[in-house]
Amino acid sequence: MTEPPAPVPFEPAHLLSKYDPGGVLGEYLRLLQQESRRLNLVSRETSFSDLERLAAESLLPLEHIGPPMFERYLDIGSGGGFPGIPTVVGAQIREAILMERTLKKSLALKRIATALGYEPPRLDVVHSDFEQHKFSSGFSLITLRLVKLSRRLLKKVVKCLDDDGTFVYFSEPPPEIETTHLCLKTHRYISGMSSTPKAFTILRKKPQVFVD
Repeated sequence: MTEPPAPVPFEPAHLLSKYDPGGVLGEYLRLLQQESRRLNLVSRETSFSDLERLAAESLLPLEHIGPPMFERYLDIGSGGGFPGIPTVVGAQIREAILMERTLKKSLALKRIATALGYEPPRLDVVHSDFEQHKFSSGFSLITLRLVKLSRRLLKKVVKCLDDDGTFVYFSEPPPEIETTHLCLKTHRYISGMSSTPKAFTILRKKPQVFVD
């Protein structure tokens, strides 16, 4: 049995300067902290440097999926905006949807997006449940974080994904999930001072050349 590759450390400051030279994410994180004082989008104990690390982790997959240019992007269960808002800032995306089923969180995300100068269709926040929602067209990029990947959920994601699209799952797929019909690669990394490795997995419908 082949051993998985060793986790690779990454430098948050490098990714933030590379994908956000204008400093938009700094303003986003300040707005997120402001909203979190009245709504639990992130823990109140989360420091600003912790939020910067989360933003950098959101950008990390862009290092591995080739030129970050996408026609339509969907982030499922956006919560406080990770990885959706950093992805919108760091990639060239024509239309983006951040989907959140909790009304208060979706309203907070709308306020943050508006304060950052984002309006539909460039960035739209939708209050809905992904598995029940009907979409008019597919997506070239879909992301999922802090939501367990079930068979039913993966089936809906694949259905919504363009034939040459990319799905980024911010973890390793559970062993019970059938992925033989997909091309996938898991990247493990070490974040901050923690020795516990994290991972994200890139999945595509068709075999593609991965960027190492």
